[in-house]
Amino acid sequence: MHNNYFFLNRLANYLNGSFKGFRFGEIFSQNKDELIIGLYQTDKSFYIKADLSPQFSCLSFPENFSRSKKNSVDLFNELLDQTIIQIKTSQNDRSMQFICENYVLVFKLYGNRSNVLVFKGNDCIRIFKKKFDKDCLIQLNNLDKKHDLSFDNFQRNIDNLNRFIPTLGKENMDFFLQKNKSISNEKELWEKLIEFIDNLQTNKIRITTENDLPRLVLYNNEKEGKEYNDPVKALNDFYNEYIKQHHLSTTKHQLRQELHSQIKKRENYIIKGEKKLSELIEGVSYHQMADIVMANLHQIKGGLSEVELFDFYQNKNILIKLKKDLSPQKNAENYYRKGKNQKIEINKLKENLETKKQELLALKAELMVVSQADNLKDLKTIKKKESKPENLNLPYHSLPAEGFYILVGKNARRNDELTFKIAHKNDLWLHAKDSPGSHVIIRQKPGQKFTANVIEKAASLAAFFSKRKTESMVPVSYTERKFVRKTKDLLPGQVILEKESVILAEPVNWLEKD
Repeated sequence: MHNNYFFLNRLANYLNGSFKGFRFGEIFSQNKDELIIGLYQTDKSFYIKADLSPQFSCLSFPENFSRSKKNSVDLFNELLDQTIIQIKTSQNDRSMQFICENYVLVFKLYGNRSNVLVFKGNDCIRIFKKKFDKDCLIQLNNLDKKHDLSFDNFQRNIDNLNRFIPTLGKENMDFFLQKNKSISNEKELWEKLIEFIDNLQTNKIRITTENDLPRLVLYNNEKEGKEYNDPVKALNDFYNEYIKQHHLSTTKHQLRQELHSQIKKRENYIIKGEKKLSELIEGVSYHQMADIVMANLHQIKGGLSEVELFDFYQNKNILIKLKKDLSPQKNAENYYRKGKNQKIEINKLKENLETKKQELLALKAELMVVSQADNLKDLKTIKKKESKPENLNLPYHSLPAEGFYILVGKNARRNDELTFKIAHKNDLWLHAKDSPGSHVIIRQKPGQKFTANVIEKAASLAAFFSKRKTESMVPVSYTERKFVRKTKDLLPGQVILEKESVILAEPVNWLEKD
């Protein structure tokens, strides 16, 4: 409604009475969809700001404007020092003309096709938004449009009154028809419509709210709202409120999307984690397999890769896998060791599930706060993640930890660069066991041993930046860098370890958390 012909006509009449005789002092842009025009007259100045973004086009009139020293470009130089003779709207059109001695500046306010044009005579010689190249073909006298408001024409278009007077706009017409829906006599309805149109020239301007965004209207819709006689003041207040509410709406939408994404991740983790926990608890444990092997040592022949034995825990036969090069007793010892790790995994998984459930409750509470927020100040209660600057020239991400530095390779090629060109021989090297993933380095500090906490943190990163990141616990190999080597036949990122230890680690992206 702020770009409706009837409002623009009142605005043009007001501007003409106040700024006829002013000169164009500066015309520039520092944003692709924004044009700033400075007018002056002796010691007086006046600014016009044209926001012509596809989502929202609107004029506003800031009291002053600080021009940026960078990214600013002068435009429409032919208008500079031209005196404004008249400001008016094109007849029945959503365009406003600033008429000078030799040129005419036109604000074409057609929603997402809004533009600013310069005419010399009847021809368009310059446009602001170049993508609307067909605007160059517009003839100035073609902007004026005539409407036949006679009763005969009204009757011809009674089934679609928007054709009778398209300038009125759908919003005004819908309001009029709703208010006069009880009138069945065509002549009476026509008279009411002409009266309604006349009143749009004199009604107070109102700013109301609809769907959390301000609306500028010229009719009394009986909703609460501020009233204005001054169209410039009304348009400035509308523009500022719209930008503020639009920013609030956009911020809320972004936060809601982010929270929904985080909630979905927690819910998926809980579903998968509970399934995994159920399998670990209800299935045959490694410790039980070890007991079964130990109870049947005399029945197991050497060199077997698997054997079927009686499971006295579940009272049925089961198939147990073996390592062919190990004795039955050594196989049992392996299962006992795995059983110990399995208990750790179950306890850790339970702990993680409880943590994720608490996080899920907190995220849902935050989502409620965001949804109910009615100003930007309320949204400040939501913790926002700050994006971290990243040096794209480095082959790794860096993270400080207890005085040490953990380096995480960015990809397979960068892994090789990190391991063989950057890491020192006594740095600690980590990688998810038997899985593609990032090389992780802990920088050695002379005279200090790597602490258990730092190793666990680095192992969690190695687990997270691997193909096994969805598992609750991941085995991670670690060794000193001097025990890592590479032969020419290996692909990028592939290495050979001469010595290694293994630690179980929970996949955690400490790069985001810290």
